[in-house]
Amino acid sequence: MIRFKFMLALYCFFFIFNGAAQIQGEGEVYLKGDLIDPKFQGGGVEKFYDYVKTHFDFSKAKKPGRMVLSFAITTKGEVSDIRIVEVLDIESATEMIRVVKASPLWVPAYRNGNPTVTTIKFPFEFKAIQPTTPAQGTPAQTTPKSEPEVYTKNQVEKAPQYPGGLEEFYTLIAKNYQTPSVAGLSGTIIVSFIIDEAGSLTDIKVVKDLGYGTGEEAIRVLKLSPLWQPAMQRGVPVRCSYSIPIKINSK
Repeated sequence: MIRFKFMLALYCFFFIFNGAAQIQGEGEVYLKGDLIDPKFQGGGVEKFYDYVKTHFDFSKAKKPGRMVLSFAITTKGEVSDIRIVEVLDIESATEMIRVVKASPLWVPAYRNGNPTVTTIKFPFEFKAIQPTTPAQGTPAQTTPKSEPEVYTKNQVEKAPQYPGGLEEFYTLIAKNYQTPSVAGLSGTIIVSFIIDEAGSLTDIKVVKDLGYGTGEEAIRVLKLSPLWQPAMQRGVPVRCSYSIPIKINSK
């Protein structure tokens, strides 16, 4: 049986910060603009997470791995432009599209008092549940030691904290990120990383790259981060995954 754990991140791309990086992370912090996030069933993206988890047919997930979903919320709150940005397999992708198409209406995002179209991206991580009890008559086997479990910020009792808060983290990246001098370069790169039990950023990966060294530059800047306060679960520090989009527009 496959169980999936969601590495949940909300990616809404609205504003272009010419000549520098614009950062929007796993919260409601924007470098500029007056934006109210879309709402789902009286809550935020966590409610949509619950909706997907409840309606997804897990028998369609045949193997562990990563899927990245993208969709838009119109000014009427309808879900449109559903895309699987990163495909795990056809069966699970088809099932995910079915679930999202059946989504109830959202309350659209508002910018400067007016409803606006938003784009949301979710990465989903599918993990296999390994049986722990051997069949009768079968010799017990020693289970290989595995890496400590990686949580998302929505699964832990206390989310990881950057010194001074997320705004300071975004400021660190915006000040240090060097946009390539490539005319017309525009788009978004997505970077994921894990905050380990000691508060260090590890396993930094570029999920989406624009080329011209944009991904490598993001990794370089993230390595400048000081220690975070790690996530806590049952009073114990644990590893926690994070994803951030970096939107750039170079003249």
